[in-house]
Amino acid sequence: MSDVLPQSFLYFIAPHIDRFEMLFNLLRDRALSPTTVELADSRLIVVTPERTPVSSKPRTVLVAHYDRAADSPGANDNSAAVFQLMATATRLRAEGTDGWVVVFTDREESAGAAGARSQGAYALAEGFKAIGLSESHFFIFDACGRGDTIIVSTTVESLNIEAKHIKRNARELRLRALETGRLSSGGRILLAPTPFSDDAGFLAAGIAAQTITLLPAKEAAALARELRNKPDYASSLINKRARDALEPRAYKTFMPDTWKRLHGKADDAQSLTPASFPLIERFAHDLINR
Repeated sequence: MSDVLPQSFLYFIAPHIDRFEMLFNLLRDRALSPTTVELADSRLIVVTPERTPVSSKPRTVLVAHYDRAADSPGANDNSAAVFQLMATATRLRAEGTDGWVVVFTDREESAGAAGARSQGAYALAEGFKAIGLSESHFFIFDACGRGDTIIVSTTVESLNIEAKHIKRNARELRLRALETGRLSSGGRILLAPTPFSDDAGFLAAGIAAQTITLLPAKEAAALARELRNKPDYASSLINKRARDALEPRAYKTFMPDTWKRLHGKADDAQSLTPASFPLIERFAHDLINR
């Protein structure tokens, strides 16, 4: 895979790269007029339609985090989605499409033992509320560089969310993602819980958000089969206490290989699949135009 990726991607996943600076420069070189926003102790990079300020309350916000786990190349988590949304923004700007914003965030990998509220995304979502973006539709792209089957996360079902309007809004986002995915992916789409991403932080802050990820077809089918046969596996994906209650061998058996690679050295360029890039770029573009 590394021989078909742009050199800029390989630089982006290299050790000791200032990913914030490099991403900003890549966006600027594409004439996307990026702006930086300091919000909730995070450094965001924002791209909007031409001559449209962030405060214009876009209908849809596409989000990808540019930070990565320490000592990991971060090719799939989350460099692939960063480059995919950069390509999507380039196309949307060229088409003159309105009603969208792309936000590249950091601190997604900072969640600790305290769970979603310790995640950078929680404070970020609170910041979005403060600047009037809480009514926008948030779609979060994470680990989208390996596979051909779009996974629409069902994390919201496993969180203790009492507000009915948040649940309703989250389900509306899910339906929109499913309808878009069926057209963009040729029907390869699956509802499943995911063990990562910003949506938990957003939901904990009272903002509906939908995470999108990707798996190879065989891994997606195996995951669906295991979750159907053993529903308790679902909560173990996003809840450490439930995970600890399982036999370690059981958890390792049903966890997709793609997710096992995250946060480690195996999350490298060679693990990615070429077809994932145009697939997610098309899906993200079609989300805006639905």
